[in-house]
Formats: sequence, C-alpha cells, structure tokens
Amino acid sequence: MGDILGCYRKYATFSGRARRREYWLFTLVQTVAWIAITVLLDALRQPSGNPAEAIAVLWMVANLLPGLAVTVRRLHDTGHGGWWALLPLVPAIGSIWLLVLLVRKGTAGTNGFGGDPLSAATSAAAPPPLWQQDPSPPQPPESPPWIRPEPVVVRLPDANPPAGAEAATALLEPGARPSASAAADRTRLTGPAEIHPAGAKPAGSAGDPVVGWMVVVDGPGKGHWRRLGYGANDIGRSPGARVALDFGDETISRERHAVVTYDPRGLKFYVQQGEGRNLTYLDGAPVLVPQELRSGQEIVVGASRLRFIALCGADFHWGDA
Repeated sequence: MGDILGCYRKYATFSGRARRREYWLFTLVQTVAWIAITVLLDALRQPSGNPAEAIAVLWMVANLLPGLAVTVRRLHDTGHGGWWALLPLVPAIGSIWLLVLLVRKGTAGTNGFGGDPLSAATSAAAPPPLWQQDPSPPQPPESPPWIRPEPVVVRLPDANPPAGAEAATALLEPGARPSASAAADRTRLTGPAEIHPAGAKPAGSAGDPVVGWMVVVDGPGKGHWRRLGYGANDIGRSPGARVALDFGDETISRERHAVVTYDPRGLKFYVQQGEGRNLTYLDGAPVLVPQELRSGQEIVVGASRLRFIALCGADFHWGDA
C-alpha cells in the first residue's frame, strides 16, 4: 500500500529511482481499476449516452502523469534515461524491449540517477551510508576498555527498609546481608566505586547519576531530551535503549545505532559508531572511530540531530559533590 501511495505522492516526480515492486503494484492497481470501469461502462450503457464515460475519462487523465513518472523512475533504476519510455514507438520490438527493461533488477548501489531504493539509507532526510558506494563496508570498531567501568552492587537493608525514594539509595553496612524480601529490590550501579562512598546520594536516579544530556534540536523528536549516565549510553529506537529516541524516526536503528560514553576516570565523553546500518555524524563528518565529544557539539543519527550538553567534566563530577 505504501508503494502505491508513494506513486501519488510523487505525482509528477521524474527524478530518482523506483524499484520493481513500486512500479508493478501501481500497474496492477491501474489494470484492476480499468477493468472495473470497463464493466461499469457496459452495465450502464444507454442509447442516450453513458454517464459513466466521464468517470473513465477522469481516471485516465488523473493517472496519466503518475504512471509516466513511475515508468521513468523504473527505467532510472535499471540505469536507463527516461527517453527509453518512448520505445513502444519502435515498430514490432519496441514494446517487448521496454517490457524487458521494466522487469529487470535495478542497479545495485548508487547509479547516475540516485541511490538504491532497496536501501533505507536513500531516505531524503538521512545521508546515504558510505558503504553503499564501497564494496568493503567498514566494520564497527571494538569497544575500548574505558566504556566498561566496574559496577558497584548496592543492597537494601535487612529489616525495616526506608519507604519511598529513600529505599532506592539505602546502603548496607560492611558484612550485612539482605533479607529474602529485599533481594528482589537490589540495585546495580554503573559508576565506579570511588565516586559512590558509603551513604552518598548522587543526583538523578538512585543508581545512575546524570552526567549530561542529548537534546533533539532537529527531527521527529525536536525539543525532547534524554539523560546520559556513567559508562556506555547506547542510542536506538528501542524503549530498552539507554538513550531511547522513540519519536518515529525509522532511519535510526532499534539497537545500538551509536554509543556515547562517559569516562569517569578521564572525565571525558566519547562518541562512536554502534551496530546501526546508517552512519553516525559528528559536526558533519562520519564517525568511523571513537572520537572525543565536547559540550555543544552536535551528532546526527538517522534523520535526527542531537546537541550534546555536558554536566560532568574537569570542572565538576559527582566524586566532588
């Protein structure tokens, strides 16, 4: 259904490419509609004239331009110019030759008429991935050791645990053990031990203090923000992602499109490409290896542009709070 509606949205668009599915679904709909109109004309035929003939004329006029446009785009997909649509004017073999071109598989990757329509990277809102132009796509870099901080385990008290928000940050005395009822509420912190002395209550959620923010400044989620925590912050459309950009941007991968990491020892932020098919861009340049991320810089994931705002760094961190 989306391919058929796409032909009408591109009503008079002769540039770009159309895959075989888009062209033949549109052709099928046109054929079925014309058969239905023909049957209607025969059923309503009267000696004084047929009022349904006006419907047939309107249908032909309304669908002439989108039909010609999708044919030209289909020819572009095979690497041929739009003038090849005039092949039926060649006697005997012209129509057969055009049919062969229309059923052929499109050119793989980018050709002289645009990107491959089979790839999600040809979305107008997102830059095309570099590996569609290169037969040897780059592999995501291995995660450096500084994105895997040692976790700290925080357990609730054995008896009479505090109520409300206090229960989330209460710590046991050395050597104490939680009761069975409290075991299910254990919280695992992601920050290194040296920044969480016993009894401390860092800002943000109990086990994951905020260290910065990613603000959507352009794209479907414009105006929204997501918090960053210690260690690796994976960005994706999935609600389970640490930085969940679930605003309808389908060009963002569901899992680990990119990763923003805070190093609590070096007090620096880094950004790196994740497992997403589309690339991540930092200030307009593709992120092919981990790069340092500074407050105020912008990254592009899919069709969304994010501005990074740092809280922690050389002038402040939760170890001093």
